[in-house]
Amino acid sequence: MFDKQTSQSLAAPLVAAALAVLILLGTAAPSAGAAHPTKVTVHQGETLWAIALRARPGQDPRQEVFAIEQANHLSSATLTTGQVVMVP
Repeated sequence: MFDKQTSQSLAAPLVAAALAVLILLGTAAPSAGAAHPTKVTVHQGETLWAIALRARPGQDPRQEVFAIEQANHLSSATLTTGQVVMVP
């Protein structure tokens, strides 16, 4: 299909492009919302909303509350002082 000279002239740019893609993928930074999961101990009177604000400032607390509920398999928003919840 391609002669030897054409194949050789195509190989170098293709290899360079593949390396560039790999380098870019390897140095991509995670988004601001991609924080590592953390454990939070509930303080007296604290709500899921307050935990979301404390653990992920600058993020939409509604989404964070939902994520906390899902991660901890909570059937209600009732928390107990001293309870440890995972904040994804």
